[in-house]
Amino acid sequence: MYFGQTRRDGSAISEKDWKKFLDETIVPKFPSGLTVLNEDGRWRDVNGVIHIEGSHVLVVLYPLNDDEAQSKLDEIAREYCVKFDQEAVMRLDSDEQLRFIEPK
Repeated sequence: MYFGQTRRDGSAISEKDWKKFLDETIVPKFPSGLTVLNEDGRWRDVNGVIHIEGSHVLVVLYPLNDDEAQSKLDEIAREYCVKFDQEAVMRLDSDEQLRFIEPK
């Protein structure tokens, strides 16, 4: 999931506010683990204007048939949109193979 760091009015979402959202909203829903990447993003709004902004990319690994995980991700996106005045949060799902390589 891609979380833009600029509100619709152009004001920035502070790192403190992002970390609070991460710790209080996202982590409790996925306590087994997740990864957050910091990126620069480009997106086109509903008016066709291209915006450049920082974003946080949330990576959560889960089985695609896990309806509970799917619902939690949608809840997180909706809450973020409301809390931080976002037009949308982009969600990307992929069916990839996952395995952990451990030392012998």
